[in-house]
Amino acid sequence: MKSHILITGAGGLIGSHICNYLPADQYNICALLKPNENDSNLNHLPHIQKEYIDLRTPQKITSLISCSDKIIHCAAINKLTHYPTQELDQVNIQATQFICKHAEKNNISKLIYTSSCEVYGPGKKQHPFNDNSPVPFQVTGQYERSKSHADRMVCAYQENNPQWVILRPTAVIGPGDINISPIGAFIRQVILKKRHIYYNAKINIIDARDVAIAHINSLSKESIQARYILAGHNIALSELIDMISTLTNKPHLQLEKITIPYPIAYLGAYIIETLHQIKKTPSLISTSSTQMVKNHWHFHAHNAKKDLHLSPRPLSHTIADTIHWLKG
Repeated sequence: MKSHILITGAGGLIGSHICNYLPADQYNICALLKPNENDSNLNHLPHIQKEYIDLRTPQKITSLISCSDKIIHCAAINKLTHYPTQELDQVNIQATQFICKHAEKNNISKLIYTSSCEVYGPGKKQHPFNDNSPVPFQVTGQYERSKSHADRMVCAYQENNPQWVILRPTAVIGPGDINISPIGAFIRQVILKKRHIYYNAKINIIDARDVAIAHINSLSKESIQARYILAGHNIALSELIDMISTLTNKPHLQLEKITIPYPIAYLGAYIIETLHQIKKTPSLISTSSTQMVKNHWHFHAHNAKKDLHLSPRPLSHTIADTIHWLKG
């Protein structure tokens, strides 16, 4: 008999790949999207049920939860989108609380919550984060605070629901990035020759398809730990630009890189962020994200590789597929 699974944020980068990889012969898939959301990532999946509901009024999904055996909660407001704090909290925090509360009430056997590695705060100078790294109670940034709050809330529910799992991916990229992730925006600007002056941050990037597979593998595991980092490849932005240069046959990109020190990068981020807040438009750069990568924002995912069979594909393949999708 097929399991009934509810996937929130199903039209986005991670959620759409989860829908794509879930075996149709094992799951009846209910894909939750925002009203009027671009659902092109799901057009090739005629077998899934699509529901368009605003998570700011989560009461409307009560019946969907009660009809489900399992839930993957991916939905969140993207950090590049300017939203009032109240609206962001309604989706990232209050909707998560509502889903957890009613999932517990309906004895949902498995709930997978897609958190973020940004809950760990700014990178450390020497040691990469791992699953044993402490999660600070306070982090900077509106988006980061909302994800951290929701993460702690799901942790509390895990005490009575030991089979529920929190997955914390790093910077996610891949084809199907319709909402434009931070790294996706960076790649697009590099291709368009709009970004050559930068702070040479060290970050971790993972393919959305590998994140999706880890989510699906979490569904079938009965005895695993409660929380996992999903990390791919540690890389400097200078190396990423060189990779984009090679893949797009634009060697001039390698010659036009101008790095700036952190204090100038932070000041520039403050000015850019302020201007975008005034105009109420998305900003690629924020002071909180700049603080996050002041030191190496590196991660290891030893436990996810062991328990969830996480196997990050070569980063060059991810970037090549992303560029191909962006150009398409």
